[in-house]
Amino acid sequence: FDASGSPPDGTEPAVRFVRFPPPKLERTAEGVTLSLPHIRLDRALQFLIGDHLA
Repeated sequence: FDASGSPPDGTEPAVRFVRFPPPKLERTAEGVTLSLPHIRLDRALQFLIGDHLA
């Protein structure tokens, strides 16, 4: 396994991945870490399967 990202023969890889780091969490003045933002799963489900339920 080669973690450098390129195949051993020097060609480009067939699949490329985009790095997606999680967002930085903010801290309050008291030092409390705030939670991740709400991503509205209800709207995502409505978009994905809403037509099948109607």
